[in-house]
Amino acid sequence: MMQALMSASTDSRWGIENGMFTFGASSPAHYFLKALDYTLAGIAEKITCPMLVCDSEADAWYPGQAQQLFDALTCEKTFLAFTADEGAEDHCQVGSPLLSAQRMLDWLDETLKA
Repeated sequence: MMQALMSASTDSRWGIENGMFTFGASSPAHYFLKALDYTLAGIAEKITCPMLVCDSEADAWYPGQAQQLFDALTCEKTFLAFTADEGAEDHCQVGSPLLSAQRMLDWLDETLKA
């Protein structure tokens, strides 16, 4: 099934192959099994530095995970939502990298100024 998905979709092929590389997995199935253990459960609440969490409203890769992380954080935190109206609704705001960089760098300027 994963091979069929990878053959039919360039995005899926790239995502799965990149995941395999990142996790050092030998196959798509091995990657997905290794990814199950990749979680911030029990970790997020231990983070003490200010955190910026970004989300894109049409993120096809990890929908809802940014909000879950934000909710789990107990430190100073900021949530930036990127939208279709801004052309930044896809994963990592790929449709609007300048807006994404501007908002993230503005957050850094404000946060580090203190």
